[in-house]
Amino acid sequence: MEKVFDSNDFPARDALSAWQKVTSEAVMPTSFKVIGTDVFRGWFSTMPLGAVQISAMAYSSHLTQRTPKLIRASDPEILALGVTTSGPHVIEQNRNRADLRPGELLLFDSSHTPSRPTPMAETPSSSFPARCFPYRPATSISSSADPFPVIRAWGSC
Repeated sequence: MEKVFDSNDFPARDALSAWQKVTSEAVMPTSFKVIGTDVFRGWFSTMPLGAVQISAMAYSSHLTQRTPKLIRASDPEILALGVTTSGPHVIEQNRNRADLRPGELLLFDSSHTPSRPTPMAETPSSSFPARCFPYRPATSISSSADPFPVIRAWGSC
């Protein structure tokens, strides 16, 4: 994986704006706000695999938002599948709220307005064009931001 961002490379006062710029260019335009502190810490690495992008990131507590305006400016029409490996993680999308714990998967859609108040967490993820995922749009929209436990093997419901 290639390091895309490390907050240690920036003065503390510049780290959040640098994070926003880098993640907006590497993933999609998103706004960020630090929660509970004035200092943002985080890192982000990525590796392209054809149309799929594999990412790993860790970050301090912040609020992430994709507003309708940001979506109109750039919507890569991707689905992202992530797993929380440390710390709690929260996402709200399509009136669904998912409070994720380590070991849970999350599928979300870039075309809708997620809001993520996130404490310190580490989350590897993969994102891929929605057109590459065999699904019915009405089904995926209603299930966005739903956690999937990965402690059990899939198919062992």
